[in-house]
Amino acid sequence: MMFEHKFRDFEHLLEFQAVERGLAKGLKQGLEQGREQGLAQGRADAKLAERRRIVQLLIAHHSGPVPSNVAERIEQASSEQLAQWIEIMISGALPHELGDH
Repeated sequence: MMFEHKFRDFEHLLEFQAVERGLAKGLKQGLEQGREQGLAQGRADAKLAERRRIVQLLIAHHSGPVPSNVAERIEQASSEQLAQWIEIMISGALPHELGDH
């Protein structure tokens, strides 16, 4: 038999095909949306990692090896906080002058 399901009439067959097309379209859109969200999250994660690296490099440049308590604070900081620290250090502040910024 050509179809997996038996249909009472042609209208039911068309309805079934429309539902299948809708499901396929929804699945495709869902996969595309998930892919885009995954890419966005990946970019955000990479940006955060790069900001952490820059802060550590700036501190190391001014003060030598980054102490473990400072490294922990860097790891816990948000991307926005790291960006603020980078701006402050680029402006000439020394790492110990960051305080509670």
